[in-house]
Amino acid sequence: KNVYVDWRARMAWFNPKWKDTITFPNWLQFFDYLSTIYQSNISLYAKLRCYLIMVYWLLMNGKAMIKDLLVAASTILRIPIWSRKSEELYNWE
Repeated sequence: KNVYVDWRARMAWFNPKWKDTITFPNWLQFFDYLSTIYQSNISLYAKLRCYLIMVYWLLMNGKAMIKDLLVAASTILRIPIWSRKSEELYNWE
């Protein structure tokens, strides 16, 4: 089947050790973008423009980043807010 239900399922499909761990996929993506901008061999002006675009990215993806935090908190506190059965999330087996 291999249908990705969400980011966490997709991450677990690529690396099964993440199946039962707390992950912050949107945060990882955000910091990867920042790292890429920082390490890129472009002018300071171009980097500043990229960082400005990242502000827009935050506005568009901020809710998903907050959801990452809430999912992690509900997992730690064992509150079944976003919990689903493993069969629903990891349906490639």
